[in-house]
Amino acid sequence: MPTCSCHRKIPLNLFRNIADSEYSFEFDIYGNIRGLLGEGATAKVYHAFSFKINTCIALKYFFPNFVNEYTEEVNFYKEFMKQSGENIQNIIHQFNHNDEKLEIAMEIADMDLKGYIEIKRSNYNESEFLFEVFNQTAYLLFVISNIHEVAVHMDLKPQNIMMINGIPKIADFGFSKIKRWIKKGEDFQYGTFQFMSPELANFDHG
Repeated sequence: MPTCSCHRKIPLNLFRNIADSEYSFEFDIYGNIRGLLGEGATAKVYHAFSFKINTCIALKYFFPNFVNEYTEEVNFYKEFMKQSGENIQNIIHQFNHNDEKLEIAMEIADMDLKGYIEIKRSNYNESEFLFEVFNQTAYLLFVISNIHEVAVHMDLKPQNIMMINGIPKIADFGFSKIKRWIKKGEDFQYGTFQFMSPELANFDHG
């Protein structure tokens, strides 16, 4: 039986369209949408399938009261790709967006960094696990350094670092700012307090 393209391998006959969406969703026997990947203050993200391009996507739906947040995230991505030369690989890329529905179609990941570490911890011995953590940490520092040439993420945490085939990619740029757009002392949201960087807390954006 044909299945979806990601590691979840959901049978395609379980997917169907809703309303006039170009994407299909998995439903349970009661008619409820399944495949919720995450939910935040401004949006929900679902596992969806595009029969048009024959691939799985992560579809981010913004709640109706968060039009500005949707617009800022779309505009940030456009400007970030423009300034970075559109050749940066280690972020979750957007495929397209729909202004009317407040939705963004993105790459879908296997899991977040937290889940990845938990799996490696249970499957590796201590030395193998520490070696993997060291390698991923070094690689992430390189990735974040490249991103910070152009922008500041503002909400980096394990849940916003996604893994695709064992490679980390930075996700969720909802709070992110293009560096040249940031004004010292500007009043804006930072993201998750527990993961806030010292330079943001001190309004020192470099």
